[in-house]
Amino acid sequence: MRRTVLQRASSVLCRTFVRTPATAVHPSLSYGCEIGSPSSRLFHAQPVDPCRSSSLGGFTGLIAAATVGRCGSPHAGDTHLSLLRRYSSSQPTEDTKEEKEEVVEGEEEDLTAEDVAAIKKDADDLLDTFLPKDAIDKEQGTGREIAALVRNMNGETVGSTKLMGEVFDVPIRSDIVHSVVVWQLAKRRRGTASTKTRGEVNRTGKKPYTQKGTGRARAGDWKSPHHVGGGRAHGPKPRSFEFKLNKKVRRLGLKCALSARLAEGSLYIIDDFDVEGPKTKLMVEKLKTMFGEDYPTVLFVDSDPDREQFTNLKRATKNLYKIDCLPTIGLNVYSILKRRKLVMTLGALEHIQERLTAPIMR
Repeated sequence: MRRTVLQRASSVLCRTFVRTPATAVHPSLSYGCEIGSPSSRLFHAQPVDPCRSSSLGGFTGLIAAATVGRCGSPHAGDTHLSLLRRYSSSQPTEDTKEEKEEVVEGEEEDLTAEDVAAIKKDADDLLDTFLPKDAIDKEQGTGREIAALVRNMNGETVGSTKLMGEVFDVPIRSDIVHSVVVWQLAKRRRGTASTKTRGEVNRTGKKPYTQKGTGRARAGDWKSPHHVGGGRAHGPKPRSFEFKLNKKVRRLGLKCALSARLAEGSLYIIDDFDVEGPKTKLMVEKLKTMFGEDYPTVLFVDSDPDREQFTNLKRATKNLYKIDCLPTIGLNVYSILKRRKLVMTLGALEHIQERLTAPIMR
């Protein structure tokens, strides 16, 4: 009896994780389970069959505490799994029916310490699968000042610098980032699609046939939309797709993108772009030195677009589809998310922090 309850619990837990959407209340999570306060609903599982065993509800708090504790929530000791309690993971079988009869007769058994340890181990293994420990920084989003290494283009450490917490350690809000990306993509649309209405089509205005006597529907001209070569009804006209997004939201979206790149270890600070002329071959060698043979997509950011080093970098990477180069004045959320790695100079870092901490001009 005791082992079967454990098997059911593990199966329910697996189904719970698999069916959970990739959202999280805690700012340091970008995927995994949904967590929250003790009064909130933690998991979204579809129960199939009620389980009458009260023993199943005895260890739900253990699994919840392991989950929320992994996420770094202060409610780890008080959290409960709302939908795991008293639910089974599959349709009842013959063995299950017999077990239910045993439970009804009052022959259920409590979980031992060994069973509790096994449950904790199973929960921890599942959390390692869906929510790795090394992917979570419990202090992320607290606004702390962070020390970062400064490297050169050869990947060697040449010093260190400090990153402002209000820029590089804000809570990662995926909803804010999504709003900013949608705003950017809508704003850059040309909106030049155009069609001609029946009043703009160049066709004769002569009545095609008499009003009566033909048996056909009456027609005044050949320009109507249901005729071949006629005008377009409700067709597109040149317009702007731009909509308003508050400056605070746009600034917060950029901070969230920078914080996300720093949290996942994809932000690199370098002293300067040491590029010996606009040579693509030399630039590829430096990229392989920094990121490996199969280097990822990279976004390079510099403070001055007219600087010689940055000009050489842009010319050297012009034929490399994985590389983008932007000045700090053009740094945006979409470009950061489009590339896997973000590389910026010390001058660019200073300009970005000054730009994102300055008062908003209204």
